Amino acid sequence: NLVLIGQPAHVGDELTASILVHNKGENLNSVRLELSRNDGTTIALGDMVSISPGSSREVSATFTALISGTQSIQWLIYHLTGRLF
Repeated sequence: NLVLIGQPAHVGDELTASILVHNKGENLNSVRLELSRNDGTTIALGDMVSISPGSSREVSATFTALISGTQSIQWLIYHLTGRLF
């Protein structure tokens, strides 16, 4: 499950979304977390994180709250090649 760190947030506050990703493959892989609004606008793109076979790593992306109120945020984990993970 995705965890949102920094709540409760106010306009201008920095928040970090984080999730634990496990590499079930046999090769070293790199992934990153992307956060977007419902209209497809990217809010944040996390750094690439390398994960060894059989290992798990925390993957995160940091963004600034720009509007007040409740927002729906979509998240995706991308593989180094750009394919949806």
